[in-house]
Amino acid sequence: MAKLIGMLGRAWKGKRLEQEYFRRPSTSPDDGSPYIWQAAFHNAGAHYRERALICANQIGKTRSCSAEVAIHLTGMYPDWWKGKKYNRPVRARVGSETNEDSRNIAQAALLGEPGEYGTGWIPGSTIHRDGPNMRNCGIRDVIDTVRIKHKLGGWSLLQFKSYEQGVGKWRGDELDIVWLDEECDEDIHSEAKTRLLTRKGTLFHSFTPHLGQTELVMRYMQLGEKDRVYIKNATWKDAPHLSPKECADYLAEYPEHERETRSTGIPMMGQGAVFKWPDELIICDGFTIPNYYAEINGCDFGINHPQAGARLAHDRDNDCDRDHDPDSDPDTDSDRNHDRARDPDHDTDHDHDHDHDHDCS
Repeated sequence: MAKLIGMLGRAWKGKRLEQEYFRRPSTSPDDGSPYIWQAAFHNAGAHYRERALICANQIGKTRSCSAEVAIHLTGMYPDWWKGKKYNRPVRARVGSETNEDSRNIAQAALLGEPGEYGTGWIPGSTIHRDGPNMRNCGIRDVIDTVRIKHKLGGWSLLQFKSYEQGVGKWRGDELDIVWLDEECDEDIHSEAKTRLLTRKGTLFHSFTPHLGQTELVMRYMQLGEKDRVYIKNATWKDAPHLSPKECADYLAEYPEHERETRSTGIPMMGQGAVFKWPDELIICDGFTIPNYYAEINGCDFGINHPQAGARLAHDRDNDCDRDHDPDSDPDTDSDRNHDRARDPDHDTDHDHDHDHDHDCS
């Protein structure tokens, strides 16, 4: 009986794509259907060659992206699907931070755990009978490639890569689909896009921006504002499978300065924030700085990087510091801070980084 139950369980898991993602999108956490926001992300693929799923932790980023990869590989598109479609076998690549992540996260979601291949989003009946080709990387059960039967005939190819392999391992192939799971360096991101040019492919990227406002995050924000990249944000409030108690318990496990990012997907202010307090505890209403406050002007003059500056005012009576008049702009040079440093209206001491070769005193 136990053996029979196990076989039935594996058979059900082998049809997960049809059992869950073929249902109409909803807000129900119980029937396995995609959420409304997940469907919106998928459907945007019809209009955008690049999409970014920048979201909170534990809300279904991996579920969304692995399901889409499986759908394209097999050609099994749900009736509700309005996103990009291929009427032929495809070549897809999935990128993860490490080989372990490739095996434990993306590979497990798509194919199932080692020894149970065919229980992930990709139906077992579509996996080539020769099984996957393994990667020799010093870690067991890491898949390199596997062939998947397409609904219209022929075989799709699924590749797994890791960022730790280096950008050299990302070159050479012409691809239709790239899914980047978690943030990567700009050189790998650029190479991934290059692999898609010939076949006019699509790239989607999923991550929680816990590294802060990295170069990649800022790039996505800027391109999103210009409507060149589709950006979808979802928070714990968009994930009905997380109860209020679970959200409160998860939140309590994170350091206070990480909680907003982990629960909303909003980038932390700065990569590895210098001050580890949430903004609401340190921001106050604006007021005019009294003349008797001691002030110092800090300048980073932006040689080969964005300029930035701020004034620090010290209230000696209450032993309290006020950081005010901050400024940071990637599109300006050092003149803004140079002028501020020479402001005749402020009798202020000045400090600056080594980028500056002018007399600021």
